[in-house]
Amino acid sequence: MKEYKPIPQGKKIYRWEDLPNLPVSSDGVLRVDGIVMGPNEKWWIDEEGNAYFAGEMTVEKDVDPQYIQLQSSSSAPSGINPLSLWVSSSASPNVLKYRDSSGLNDNNVPVGTVSGDHPVAHTDINHYVVPPTGSAHELSTSWAHECTVSVTPSSVDSRIFLSACWTCWCDLDTHTPYARLYKSSALASYTSQDAGTSGSGAAGYSCGGLFYVDSPNTTSSVTYYLDMYEPALTTINVLHTSLVVFECLDATA
Repeated sequence: MKEYKPIPQGKKIYRWEDLPNLPVSSDGVLRVDGIVMGPNEKWWIDEEGNAYFAGEMTVEKDVDPQYIQLQSSSSAPSGINPLSLWVSSSASPNVLKYRDSSGLNDNNVPVGTVSGDHPVAHTDINHYVVPPTGSAHELSTSWAHECTVSVTPSSVDSRIFLSACWTCWCDLDTHTPYARLYKSSALASYTSQDAGTSGSGAAGYSCGGLFYVDSPNTTSSVTYYLDMYEPALTTINVLHTSLVVFECLDATA
């Protein structure tokens, strides 16, 4: 069956087969009766501004995105070539995908977030005042949640950055608490507890921090914790705890 080609809209109606035979300018572009056609019929624009392309199109400068529309599908279109873009409708909202050079893998293309171009931080921050001016918040002798933060990744490929810090006061030496970043298991931990260097038995302060990048591989809500506890034979009161969690965006987003 012969391929259908639209009829160019110009002051004069030409048959498609006649257009390549018309005289062209020195740059190989045909300009006649409101119609502009590129070399070898690879592109043409009629007098109404409709543009038509055949074969591959290479863009060397900016493209106005309002003129580009990709059809969405639940899986990669059949026969899609490497280095191609397509839209997955299996996620909500639709996700722009990029087929890599191997032709085997599809990666999410970062396009920012619904709420803006920056990641949204989720925090749990607590401040305590120790006696005699306030009520002490003593750590438990077993693991307990001191901070709790939940985040819903926008993609299964998302990375989640966690940042935690704490400041404590010990009534003996400068003993330090145990701490960990926790999901369904420990992600990162600090358990090298030891007394301070004073050796005098005087009260002391300590502070610490933990950082971790998680790959939850889900678009469901994930809950992270800053867990802490005090070793036996000492009393550790918390002055401050904080946990900050946010989704990492690609540098090109």
